Amino acid sequence: MSEGINVNGNFAVMVGKMWASDGYNEINLHQNPKSLMSFKDAYDLSEKTGGKIVMFKPTELTDDQLADLKLAAAGQNEG
Repeated sequence: MSEGINVNGNFAVMVGKMWASDGYNEINLHQNPKSLMSFKDAYDLSEKTGGKIVMFKPTELTDDQLADLKLAAAGQNEG
């Protein structure tokens, strides 16, 4: 297996410009991915929807990036 690839939870399915999730007996579309899934689940969902599988690679945030995200989140909570 390739190093750095986790088949258990780094994937999401994109249908057009929306993200698919498998709900209880239905498929839902969202503007942002709601959760990451295993490759098998993403493959099955892409087969059902015709969507594309996207792999997310974990990236450690720098202190500056973390500070910027905290500021952005605080701004969203105020509005």
